[in-house]
Amino acid sequence: RDRFIVVQVDLPSRDNLINILVKKTGVSADFANILARLAESISQNTLFDRKISVRQLLLASEEIVSGADIREAVKFAISNSFGDLATEVLQTLQSFVPEESARGKRDNEEVF
Repeated sequence: RDRFIVVQVDLPSRDNLINILVKKTGVSADFANILARLAESISQNTLFDRKISVRQLLLASEEIVSGADIREAVKFAISNSFGDLATEVLQTLQSFVPEESARGKRDNEEVF
């Protein structure tokens, strides 16, 4: 008998997800918004057979707060779990990331 079952849970609304990422990790609202938009985009794209979890978004946020580039954080926390579609995840991210804002910061920090 199997003790574990998989329960699919939809992502929270974008505003709630941003709020969760900011409060739990200290990531800036701008980066949280990019991650939330990425998760929404992946979940709506029929190319992908899986979705990005809140746990993966939290891990990516923690990496960003630690100073990782958002692309590095998404590659580490999210895209690698997509196997052959990892490159497509990173390409989807690219459409949401302005070049000048790729480096992580906390919500109350200035970017220099």
